[in-house]
Amino acid sequence: MQNDRGIAFYCIVLFLSLALPALACSYEHRYVDPTEIASSDLSNKDFGYRNLDHRDFSGKNLQGTDFTGADLSNSNFTDADLSGAVLDHAILLGADFTGATLPEKWALIIDLVTSGEGAGRDLSGYDLSRTYLAQAYLSETNLRGANLTEAGLARADLSGADLSEAELRATNFVAANLRGAILTGAELRGAYLIGADLTHALITDEQLKNTIMECTRLPDGTVVNLRPYCTPPTPPSK
Repeated sequence: MQNDRGIAFYCIVLFLSLALPALACSYEHRYVDPTEIASSDLSNKDFGYRNLDHRDFSGKNLQGTDFTGADLSNSNFTDADLSGAVLDHAILLGADFTGATLPEKWALIIDLVTSGEGAGRDLSGYDLSRTYLAQAYLSETNLRGANLTEAGLARADLSGADLSEAELRATNFVAANLRGAILTGAELRGAYLIGADLTHALITDEQLKNTIMECTRLPDGTVVNLRPYCTPPTPPSK
């Protein structure tokens, strides 16, 4: 029975890591026939929430193309023109943007969202809103004052990260490691903390009041809203 509950919780975490915060957008990754992307000019096309992983967009005109929520993992965008393209919530892990022309916001953070490696970096004040950063390694990262509104940080390692004064409205922290994170003054209204570990994090009860918590480990080590279908976060080693 306990094992069945653990499997059920894993499935819930997996779903939430993919679907939040896009639940209001009829989330799905619809298949795209290769003929739909054969043209060298795909400007202003709508590929929102489409399955486009491992595709070749190299050298294509993608100006103003809408990739909202699309799965673009491991796709080739070398030398493509993505001026004005929309990449909100898009899955970019492993995608190659070498030589690509990117919107200003994404030009600053493309390495982070494609590699998932950001430990110890200074990203203070950055606009990372609506970026997909599931499982990203952001331990000890300076995110002070950053905008992470609706960002997808499920299962991310944010241990020791400085998130003070950050904008974290509706941010997806499902099963995230927030041990020792600094959240002083951060706005967390509507943030998803299901299965998250906040052991020793600097955060107030007032900040937590308007978050979504289930099976969440609080700074003092207690677990709140433990449900039959979930298992508590693994306590830190001593």
